[in-house]
Formats: sequence, structure tokens, C-alpha cells
Amino acid sequence: MLSYHDALQIIRDTASSIILEAETIPLESALGRVCAKLLLSPLDIQPFDNSAMDGFAIKLDDLAGASPERPVRLKIKGVIPAGHPVKDNIVEAGFCWRIMTGAPLPQGVDAIVPIEDVHQHSETILFSNAPKLGQHIRRTGEDFKKGTSVLSVGDRITQAHMIALASLGISKLPVFKKPGALFISTGTELVDDLSQPLQDGQIYNSNRIYAHALLPACGTILHGCNTIHDNKDIFLETLNTADEKGIHLIISSGAVSAGNYDFVRNGLESFGAKILYHKIKLKPGKPNLFAILPSGCLYFGLPGNPVATVAGLRFFVLEALRTMLKEKSERPIFARVMNEFPKKPGLHMILKGRLEYKDDGSVNANVLDGQESFMVSPFLSMNGWLHVPENKENIKTGDVIEAYPAHPYGHLV
Repeated sequence: MLSYHDALQIIRDTASSIILEAETIPLESALGRVCAKLLLSPLDIQPFDNSAMDGFAIKLDDLAGASPERPVRLKIKGVIPAGHPVKDNIVEAGFCWRIMTGAPLPQGVDAIVPIEDVHQHSETILFSNAPKLGQHIRRTGEDFKKGTSVLSVGDRITQAHMIALASLGISKLPVFKKPGALFISTGTELVDDLSQPLQDGQIYNSNRIYAHALLPACGTILHGCNTIHDNKDIFLETLNTADEKGIHLIISSGAVSAGNYDFVRNGLESFGAKILYHKIKLKPGKPNLFAILPSGCLYFGLPGNPVATVAGLRFFVLEALRTMLKEKSERPIFARVMNEFPKKPGLHMILKGRLEYKDDGSVNANVLDGQESFMVSPFLSMNGWLHVPENKENIKTGDVIEAYPAHPYGHLV
């Protein structure tokens, strides 16, 4: 059996050979997409020197020595609203300009004095203090310099990116085309229609619903969530159809172990697939399978127990997607365990956990009850996954372990 980290490396090495094309899309449609080319600032922001406050544009020499006891009086030359060019406006000695936030500066301005710091008398303004040079002035290029890097290849677009891109006037941007994915559920006991009462021996197909929600949210085009029960012939037909559609990855749940009805490996081999690994030192999910089809399509055979399927999607399939989209590998956070959990060495464990973020920046983790791979009730309260390496024996209160959020793209901010 492979170690967990060796399996991840095989996935990265294999997925890196898949080249996704780029496409240009409107900024409004870019949330969650991945940048495909280095993006440089097309202009300076601010694009011109402007006022950061509603106030008065002045020359420092005019306010030398101004104090509450000896205020300086300046005449108002005019008003400069935002959005209007200043043309040949100049700050002359003995005068000031009334200026609005965001308005371009007249020539010769040294500082802006906020309106609340002055007293107005008819057509003159009383200044009781001298400002500092450059006070409340936004300089050209202070936020972005033209030609500086804005986004790199592999950056996933968040709401925060979008406000910066809009500020730069970037209306369209290059992103990777979404990889195509297909999810296959196996098992004669599965019922897809959740409104249908269960008969003896049946269970609802929760894996199908989960994959249908997760895979598009992670940036794929989902070509189907098929249920083929335990039929090898339909399985082979599905593989052939997926090859014809140019799908980049196929994920199946179930039929991947060594039972009488576990046909996935045999079916893949008869289809001409190359098996890259089958079985990992992992709980849940030891009978994991990873293969590559003759077309180059990646194949993930995950165990059918719901938690094993979810963990395989979260840490194997999503890592392949990251690699294909040129994203960096996900890095863990580190959390201090608040309760004990028995563990034998030999298997890497992925546990359902509840993360608590403390005011001092540390993270506490509770190992939840119900760690069996068929139990999904903890999903109602979990917000993270806890990883315990294979050589670790038992988890003690106070141990620091690796942790990951339940969903890596849950907060695109």
C-alpha cells in the first residue's frame, strides 16, 4: 500500500500533464475561476492626484504660523467637484479652492484641509492650523503602478480580486476553461429518487447528491452523476462515452475493493486503463484507486462509504483539479486537539472535526463522535478535517495536528 503523501504526489505528477485551454470571460462571470495568464495593471491607480477629503486645497506658505489665536484668512477661488477636469486651475497666494473628495487637484496644491477643521465667513475661510505637506492627497499610482503584477497564473478569483480588477478597468480576463468531470455511483442498493420510500436492503444515494453539489462549486463542468448499480457492461459503456466527450476526470464511488461485485479495477484494465495505485495507508478510504485512461482522462475509484467518498473528493480529486488549474497545493493550518482519540500506527487518518478560531490567532480542534465511514451525522456540525499521520499512535489532548477547512473554496473573499 502507498502512503497518503506518496499517493498525492502521483496525482500531482499525473494531473500536471493535462493542459487546459484558456478563454476570455467578462469580469462579472469570473468569481471562482482561475487566472490563466499573468495580468498586469493597465494604468495607474489613482489615475491622477486627487483629494481624499471634502475640504480646501491650499499652499503651505499661506498658512505658515496659523494658530487658534492667530488664524489665517484665505479667499475662496472656486469649487472643484469630483468628476470635473481642473484645466488651468491654479492655487494662487492668498487663495484656496473648495474641493470635493475624489476631485482632481489644481496646480500648486500642497495639502487639503478638511472642511470640519476650518471656519467659513462669507467668501473667506479661517484656518487655525497649518497642515502637513501632502495631507489628504491621493497621489497618482499610489495604489497601483502601471505594469505591476495584479494576478498570477493559478490565482482563483475572489470577491476581493474583483473589486481591484474593476478599479483598474479590467472588464475581461483570461481564465482556464473548466475541466469536465463525470461522477459514477455503483451499487444495486442505491436509490436516486429521494422521494421514493426505501425497500428492504436499499439506501439513498447521498454520494451522488454530494458530488453534484461539490464538483461544479470547485470549478468543473459536470457531465453527469450517473448511477450504474453493479453492472460492468454499463460501466464500460460509460467510460467509452466519457472518452468521446473529452472529459478530464471521472470519479466513481463503490465497487473498488475486492468483493464479488467490485468490478471497477477489472473493468478499467479491460478498457486499457493504466492503474497507478490501488490501496492507500488511509482511513477512511484504504481501497482507493487511481488510474489514467487511454485518452489521458484521470480516473478516481473511491470507496462507496459516504465519508470515504467525501474525503477522497476533498483531498485527492480536488488536488488533481488544483494541479490542472496551476493552483498551488493546499497548505494545512495547525490546530491543538482538545480531546483524546484512540489510534493505532500504520494508517494516515482523516477525521471529522470542529475547529475553533481563538482571539489570539490559535486554532483548537475537537475530534467529533461518529468517525465511522458510514456516519454522516457529524457533517451537520463539522467545519474541518483533521489529519493524523500514519506513524502517530493515539491522539492526546494538547497535541498539535494538521487541519483543513471542510471546503477549500467555501469563502471566496
